[in-house]
Parts: sequence; C-alpha cells; structure tokens
Amino acid sequence: MEIVVYGLIGLYALLTCVAGVQKWRGEGFQMRAALFIAVSVGMLATLCMTGKGLVLSLLILEFALLHVLALAEGAGNGKIRYGHHLVRLVFHCLLLFLAYQYVK
Repeated sequence: MEIVVYGLIGLYALLTCVAGVQKWRGEGFQMRAALFIAVSVGMLATLCMTGKGLVLSLLILEFALLHVLALAEGAGNGKIRYGHHLVRLVFHCLLLFLAYQYVK
C-alpha cells in the first residue's frame, strides 16, 4: 500500500509541475507558476527521502503550500471557485491521511 500512496502523491506532484510549466510557457514568467513548479519538484524530492517522520512533515507543508498557491491563483484571476478548492482540500487531506496511515 505504501507504493500506491507514493505513486499517487508522485503522480499528483508530476501533474502539478506539468501544469505549472504549461502556464509558464503560455503566459510567460509568473511567480505563482514558478512556485507551483518549485513546490512540485520539492514534493517529488521529498518522496525520495528515507526518514518517514520527515517525509510526512514535509508533505503536510507542501500540500498546504499547494493549496494556498491554488487559492492565490484563483483569487488573482478573479475566477475563484470555492467548490473546486473544497474538493482539492479534501483530496489533499485524503492523501495526507493515506500517507500518515501507510508511510509512518
């Protein structure tokens, strides 16, 4: 189950990174896109660490940062959809719960 959890988190980080790169290419340099890419790469690097407690702590921080960045992105565009962000928050919490259960 640990492999599945790591796979889900890695896939999520990879897709978020690809979305950040696409946004950067489409609209030019923006700090939010660069931060999305940096946090996503950091999340992938976190999955390669050996200390389970450190991995869990960093994942909590990175998911919180991704959620704040997504809220800032929506507020900056003027197209914030609270339903989308609520679903995203629930997904982040689910991944963190799975990481806590199977990675600790």
